[in-house]
Amino acid sequence: MDRNPISDLEALAAMPGLEDLADILVRHVPSGRLTQPQSLGVLIFLGGRWAFGSANACESALRSTNLWDSLRDSAARVGRTLPERAPTYHQYEKIRRLLGEDLPDELSEAFSTAAVTLAQSIGLLSAEPASRWDAPTPGSVIYGDGSVFAPMSDVTYDENGVVKGSRAKENPRFGPHFKGKKGNESLVGVPITLVGVHGRKRWQRVVLGVDLFLDRNEIGSAMGLLTRVIDLAKGGVSHVVYDRLMQGTHIRELLRRGVVPIVEMPEASPTQPHLLLPYELQRGGYRSDGRPEKRKGKGARHRSSDKVAPKSRLSLHYVRTEVHETVIGPCHHELWAIDGALVSTAPGVEVTLDAPVVECVSARFEESEDGQRLLGTHRVPCRNGSFSVEIDFTASRPSSRSPKRELALADWLRPIPEVSAAIEGLAGLRSDVESSFSWFKSLLPRGRAGSLEPEAFFFDVIGAGLLCNAIAWDVHVARHTRCAQHEAHLDRRGRRQRTVTI
Repeated sequence: MDRNPISDLEALAAMPGLEDLADILVRHVPSGRLTQPQSLGVLIFLGGRWAFGSANACESALRSTNLWDSLRDSAARVGRTLPERAPTYHQYEKIRRLLGEDLPDELSEAFSTAAVTLAQSIGLLSAEPASRWDAPTPGSVIYGDGSVFAPMSDVTYDENGVVKGSRAKENPRFGPHFKGKKGNESLVGVPITLVGVHGRKRWQRVVLGVDLFLDRNEIGSAMGLLTRVIDLAKGGVSHVVYDRLMQGTHIRELLRRGVVPIVEMPEASPTQPHLLLPYELQRGGYRSDGRPEKRKGKGARHRSSDKVAPKSRLSLHYVRTEVHETVIGPCHHELWAIDGALVSTAPGVEVTLDAPVVECVSARFEESEDGQRLLGTHRVPCRNGSFSVEIDFTASRPSSRSPKRELALADWLRPIPEVSAAIEGLAGLRSDVESSFSWFKSLLPRGRAGSLEPEAFFFDVIGAGLLCNAIAWDVHVARHTRCAQHEAHLDRRGRRQRTVTI
């Protein structure tokens, strides 16, 4: 039995954590014109506009069927009281118009608090050390990304103040347009960041945080969400997966919180030291500057988003020289970083892609004055006898332009580089955040934001997160609805194989 909008809303009406969000709405509506039960109804309406595909379709279902009675009964089974009358589109719109500057931030914080608690009730974000640093359990790995939702209206003004894209002579439907990541002209719309976790079972995705960033600073918004979730999980997060936009300073910040970031290295610029990767080894990825790259000829890829042509230049940096004693005297090894991985060469020998990899055989966190340090023990291969060296992944390195300025070593070395065997088991987690955004956008009418104002649309996105989390809670914790009970019955009989998609 597949999920359906009615079962999803029955789960949403009973899921834990709604009261704190409802209280925020009550505080922001002046003159006490909104009670907590009414506020709870509006939150359910928020999720319903995604479940039914539009706010109008949701209102029609609530007013023309006995759906609201079913939702009240569902809520009553967990001791929650909903108003006798179903929420209306007018109620929903009135609250969206009253959104103040502080409301999005308050809702975002309260949403994350409830979401982390819900995820832990499912068995995710467990504080127990159940996974190794290089082989984490999926439930302890969180991921994040930013995406731009198409604006509700394409109407704009040109440089002369003339309306473009509308035949209306007066009052055209014009809404604010915000450029995408780092001002990318091809990505215009409402920018949203998301953090989530997936336990690798069917319907086990939980949205842990959402945010609206109008300053083009995606990574700043994402870091705020990531650190908030890490603090709320109290040791339940072991790893963070992000794209190339996350730089060494951000990686170092997360490491100092005791979390291992898994971040692909950006492509080296033509002016930086680099090695060329053969075409047959290249694969698609993300540029660090957020701009699409155009290639001509065979294998060219043209996309409007940040997913662009495969990386062809691998960064190359000298790290240090190690000396160890052998039976024939001192033996010198130069350590280099190639695309985030440590390799070893003899002094004066040109570094190539065939250079022996210096594998990290173990790693541990240690307390320090400014947080935690991740120390990795590496085995350097040598025909005269291999030896071990220790690398502090949270260390600093001098800037080539200003020796007095210290930069993050994580810009050169990754705790889990792409050549690591652990990357294969984590590949699907990076794509799940893309799947989350794809799911959200598939539920939008015409694939566009449901409001001209970005703050109002962010209010809608909170509803999408609540709906997603309600499904996970229903299937993996409460089995509150008949749909979830039937799912559990099939599982017990072994008639359904669970997948990682939602």
